[in-house]
Amino acid sequence: LVVELCDADGDCAAYEGFTLHPRRLPVEAAPLAGVGCEKRADAAIYTAAGTTLEIDRSGVAAFACGGRALLLGGPRVHLWRSPTDSDGIKLMPKRKQGILPLWREWGYDRMHFETAAFEFTDGGAKATVAVTAPGKPGAKVEVRTETQLRGDGALVCRYAFDVPEAFTDLPRLGVELELPGEFSNIVYRGMGPIENYCDRDSAVYESVFYDRVESFAFPYILPQSAGNRTHVLYAALTDDAGRGVLIAAPGRMEFSASLYSDDELYVAAHRSDLRGDGKVHVYCDLIQRGLGSSSTRAITLEQYRVKPGYCEFELLLLPLDGSCRTAECAKHLLGVDKTR
Repeated sequence: LVVELCDADGDCAAYEGFTLHPRRLPVEAAPLAGVGCEKRADAAIYTAAGTTLEIDRSGVAAFACGGRALLLGGPRVHLWRSPTDSDGIKLMPKRKQGILPLWREWGYDRMHFETAAFEFTDGGAKATVAVTAPGKPGAKVEVRTETQLRGDGALVCRYAFDVPEAFTDLPRLGVELELPGEFSNIVYRGMGPIENYCDRDSAVYESVFYDRVESFAFPYILPQSAGNRTHVLYAALTDDAGRGVLIAAPGRMEFSASLYSDDELYVAAHRSDLRGDGKVHVYCDLIQRGLGSSSTRAITLEQYRVKPGYCEFELLLLPLDGSCRTAECAKHLLGVDKTR
């Protein structure tokens, strides 16, 4: 809880934060009433409340509302991040400081994703994704996914990560989405207003923040992953008319958005190398590895690392048409009254 002291113009003169005990928000089972289905040999198209969801073996092939695409790619499982300076300097491969040399040795920057099982269900599909890495022979991360369209047009995405002992110290457990480039306005509820990680959140507080995709991530001289926000309940990405998509996580998430993908950031040596692809790249994580600081030889503490084991993650996506306030849409999407 944050109490702010502001003047009549809305300028904040002082604030104080109070820690409340977090709780997982209850989300009712997705109602299937009103969901239409057209099944084909290798795909299925679901419709509800003006929203269309197309699924094939590769995952979500299309998610649109009123004929307008809301997703250009994903959501797909994503376990890598473009290394930060704290992870290690990517342009200095002989430098053994930080976790990056081990990530490269283990092949985390070259992971392979394969759909090992797939089946259509009422309103969506279930799949199992097997993730392997060149430096981890004989081992694999299994991610069971469930995708379903609700009767109100919301997309429900559930993920169950099963990480074996061999896959120690992964960069993250999450998903990547690609949105239209015009969805450049961000409203989110979580920790801010500056970037923060699970081991770097002492200088931030929880509130509702407004930003733009182009300014969401700090422009570090060496291109790298940036702009992460922790404890995010929801984030809306819209065009200037308020149309776009609302992403919510009942159990909270780590969230970032960028004009550049992790892959492009990883191979770029200078900011002048970045071109972008006209999309907004969104990353929603159950957890990201903390940063520590390789520059001061301060390793990431054990409690801030991604550990082997089983964990679950849920995301909800709702089309926005500009007629509803973000907080009200989030209340509807999550199925709870956040004003109580």
